[in-house]
Amino acid sequence: MTAIRNMLETFSRLLFGLCALVIVAMALSVTYEVASRYFFGRPTIWVTELASYFLVAVTFLGAAWTLRNDGHIRMDLLRETGGRIGQLVSDLAMFSIAAVVAAALLWSGWHMTSANYAFGWRASTILATPLWLPQSLIPLGSLALLLQSVIGLWDTVSGARYRSE
Repeated sequence: MTAIRNMLETFSRLLFGLCALVIVAMALSVTYEVASRYFFGRPTIWVTELASYFLVAVTFLGAAWTLRNDGHIRMDLLRETGGRIGQLVSDLAMFSIAAVVAAALLWSGWHMTSANYAFGWRASTILATPLWLPQSLIPLGSLALLLQSVIGLWDTVSGARYRSE
């Protein structure tokens, strides 16, 4: 289990690092758009499309790392006032819901991406981006989130999540 946990940790950290790079790229491209539009009167036609792809990337690439660091939204009232049982119920609910959502996103994202790849569909924009490229981030991030959810459930059920507290 330790080897799997370490591989998942590395995978989540890699995706999070990629997420950070995407945020920098998004900030630079939007800054370029603003400067180009307001200082030179020459707006771009590609920044909006790229920014939407970047937003999808940030959402899915950072999800597993955020879950690993308890950064997702949850009901803290039960966790903080319910004692050990409240904490257990809150954690079980959070990891279970995250696993179900991640599995659904993985399944639907995979089918959407593979269909777009098979049909060769492209965005109807100036960049004509093959749609499977940005959409492939959905199953990739969802897989990482699903695996992180399973590890979280395991740690909760086994009690390992509470040993360091």
